[in-house]
Amino acid sequence: MATLVVRIPGWLVATHVLGESVSARWQRRGSAAGFDHIVFVDALGAAPDAGEGAPGDMAVDGGALDLDLDLARDAVGRGVVVQCPAGDARPGPVVAAAQVRDLGAPLRGSALPAWTVSVRAPADLAGAEAFLASQRREALAAAGVRIVGDAAFVAPTARIAAGATLWGDVVVLGDTVVGPGAVIHPGCHLTDATVDTDAVLRPYTVVEGARIGTGCVVGPFAHLRPGTVLEQGARVGNFVETKAAHLGAGAKANHLTYLGDCAVGAGANIGAGTITCNYDGARKHRTEIGAGAFIGSNTALVAPVRVGASALVAAGSVITDDVPDDALAIARGRQRTLADRGAAALAANRAARDAERAR
Repeated sequence: MATLVVRIPGWLVATHVLGESVSARWQRRGSAAGFDHIVFVDALGAAPDAGEGAPGDMAVDGGALDLDLDLARDAVGRGVVVQCPAGDARPGPVVAAAQVRDLGAPLRGSALPAWTVSVRAPADLAGAEAFLASQRREALAAAGVRIVGDAAFVAPTARIAAGATLWGDVVVLGDTVVGPGAVIHPGCHLTDATVDTDAVLRPYTVVEGARIGTGCVVGPFAHLRPGTVLEQGARVGNFVETKAAHLGAGAKANHLTYLGDCAVGAGANIGAGTITCNYDGARKHRTEIGAGAFIGSNTALVAPVRVGASALVAAGSVITDDVPDDALAIARGRQRTLADRGAAALAANRAARDAERAR
């Protein structure tokens, strides 16, 4: 739980600003920022906690009503404890209590620890975060996580199991959970994701609110959006985007595909260029693809629609009607081949081009 501690001089508590007391104003702002508890203390007294504080806790100077709460909240989300020392009337989130010993002179004469440093601008915050990130990497390595390079950023709320591997330039945020044996390659960005045992995220994969099952392989350059679930051994390849898509065990979508609001059965194969046409301009509709189905390349599945188990959809089809189990569906214009016309047409095109150039 995140706690917001607001230091307000006793005489300010009863003061009203635009019809609202200072304490009530901070109660409202703190709640809107996602803090579970808002505690008010007298700014002239001792600091409520002389320790480093728990990640997610924040103390602010309630007398500075123009404090940039968004900046402070973002800092808290990445593990920085933002505080204002007693008696310091300067506005803004001015202190990051993060044991950052090397970023500036300590603030003397306050009740806060000697290692507390000033954070007055995004540049100062970046320094504090860099230090915290390095401390986090060291702690993970000590716990058995393989850290390759020195650029991974792991939020304090994320959980990385021993035996997992994080390469450089990886960002892990929110309530992400990475299981043992999982490998996260460079450039991956995870938020509120679950990556199960032995899964592999190839470079530059973005995962948001998705669950990746045991032994899955994702990427490179894939985008898994909220509601995506990949069951054991499923594969999502390069330039594939999913949203609220459930892929069964062993299902594959390896190239250049959009899967939205759909269920894909175990062992199904989704060909390159396949699109689930899920939005009609007002509502979202679902697509269901049965186990073992084969969807040919460049297919558009116009939802709501169902493709049955072990069905085959020919490449280049636009499917608007359900396809029964084991059926073959072909939905495209019939090809016409005109003998001896190709060379003549090509020659005419080139002659027209040459005439344009000669003008």
